[in-house]
Amino acid sequence: KHKQVSFFFEHDNQTLPAWRSVLLIGEAAQVSKECELSKAVELLSNKSPKFKEKVANGELTNTAVYKLKTREIE
Repeated sequence: KHKQVSFFFEHDNQTLPAWRSVLLIGEAAQVSKECELSKAVELLSNKSPKFKEKVANGELTNTAVYKLKTREIE
């Protein structure tokens, strides 16, 4: 399995002179401890109403959550 991953983030509504983005590179690990998984789901739910709705509707029962151990930021 490939553990090395990268995530690229940018805001959609940026103007060119103020454009910002970030690239995170590191190793992904599945969140498996129940206490860590509960905290991750809570944090994601607070950030995304759609994610919270899917959790509430039981739509994510076969979904894995991963954390990133970042080793490089660009």
